[in-house]
Amino acid sequence: WALGEFCKLQEAVLASYRGANFRDAQVAIFDFCNATLSSEWFAATKDRLYCDRADGTRRRATQRAMNAVAEGLIRMLAPVLPHTADEAWRALKGADAKSVVFEQHVPITFAGAAGWPAVFAARESAMKALEEAKSQGIENSLDSGLVIP
Repeated sequence: WALGEFCKLQEAVLASYRGANFRDAQVAIFDFCNATLSSEWFAATKDRLYCDRADGTRRRATQRAMNAVAEGLIRMLAPVLPHTADEAWRALKGADAKSVVFEQHVPITFAGAAGWPAVFAARESAMKALEEAKSQGIENSLDSGLVIP
């Protein structure tokens, strides 16, 4: 799902850059980082990163996807924040890495996001049910259980 969302961001940012709409590109990147990454993807994947085995398949797949998104975000920021992007690139790739501005942009493609709208609709219903349970006295959502038909 996150890679699919990143692909949409990539298309929007590259189109904005082609049209010299730098502000639109930066707003799209900010919104993606703030909403899609922070409040959704990171919240959904933190347990597998912290709790799964270091060599576990789910954990490694999540790390690969996060690395691809990090590389792509840095490349997208490079045209307007070259020094910051270089610093982030070297932190990710190592101190000996060449400047990100000399790296070729390689678009990420992903075609596996078809079923996610239904998952997010179910999540929204579950979150509403948890809020109702909290208003009726449950202090922590971990003290509850959900049955998904």
